[in-house]
Amino acid sequence: YPEMFVLASVGAGRGQMQVFNRYDRCCFANAVGKLYEQPVRDAARTLDARARFSVLIDESHARHKVSERALDAILQDMEDPG
Repeated sequence: YPEMFVLASVGAGRGQMQVFNRYDRCCFANAVGKLYEQPVRDAARTLDARARFSVLIDESHARHKVSERALDAILQDMEDPG
């Protein structure tokens, strides 16, 4: 998957933010994304200095949903990709 994350992050106007709910009672409850965040970002930026890749670990709840915190972060990333 890291190669796909790099490709999704490269190109004019493109970027990727992955959101993991740290305490999700359903699935994907983890913080593993932080382990590959920097290597993926570095690889993407070697291809395109404008590349954007980030991982958000949302610890604000224990549900399988997009929280207000995550939504705010997503909207901010879309408004200010710099």
